Amino acid sequence: MTHSSQSSPEVNLRLVWPQWQGVGTVSVQQLASEFPFDVGRRGYAVGSAVLEAVLPPNHGPTVTVPVAMSDEGLAEADGVEAKAIILKQLASALEIIRQHNPTRIATLGGECSVSVAPFSALADRYGDDLAVIWIDSHPDLGTGESEYPGYHAMAVSALTGHGDADVLAALPATVAPDRVALVGLHAWTNDDYPHVSEGGLAAFAPDELRESSKALLAWLADTSCSKSRYPLRCRHHRQQRDRAGSWRRTERVDQCTGAAHRRRHRPDRRCRRAHDRRVHPPTGDAPAADPQGLPPH
Repeated sequence: MTHSSQSSPEVNLRLVWPQWQGVGTVSVQQLASEFPFDVGRRGYAVGSAVLEAVLPPNHGPTVTVPVAMSDEGLAEADGVEAKAIILKQLASALEIIRQHNPTRIATLGGECSVSVAPFSALADRYGDDLAVIWIDSHPDLGTGESEYPGYHAMAVSALTGHGDADVLAALPATVAPDRVALVGLHAWTNDDYPHVSEGGLAAFAPDELRESSKALLAWLADTSCSKSRYPLRCRHHRQQRDRAGSWRRTERVDQCTGAAHRRRHRPDRRCRRAHDRRVHPPTGDAPAADPQGLPPH
């Protein structure tokens, strides 16, 4: 982890980033099977535009990250589908953030991996004064060695310094795993379990916070971060899946993501926490594959 001490005026950056490549071509085709692939992948741009239209005006700069709507760079490399174009667009996003040097970032975009650049930049700015609450039914702790090559399922791994080497080399900072809480988990694959338990991330199942958020607030207080607010990433396409997340800091970051995505998984009741808030692998088999044939991640 690195930490850049900065004292610039408060800047609220709205980052519009309709990236779709992290989901993978097969998932886009399956989720929008009634459309040609070229039309289906544009759903991420449509979703981002809808969010921009319905949200209040931003009191600061609004910048769009260029996203290819072509077949450029879609080949799999090192276990990451579309790695070349993902790295290119990641670099563009980081450069936009660098130019504006924001204190807050609201990201309107596509799949989960659009979180990586803004949260890494905030980790660089705030250092250990940043805690992340990642609200998602999945842990997003895949790697290039995981069965599923979609980069959106590797976002938390990248942010905690365990992702693809080329992605990590591009990031200005990473986040200590003990400052990351995974909230709402109920859909897993077998290779996610050791990443969570060995990495030291906290985890909260939906039932643990259904009646009260006290346990999560207690975890946040234990991180000793100086602010009382937290980064939030929300999705508007809940009719297709319920992924939502947030990254580490008590400085607010709103991340809204749109467009078609993987279908929502059934709750996996075998996902339970250990007494010390670290998740350990349950016994038994991994969750069954989705009947639509989608990746189990």
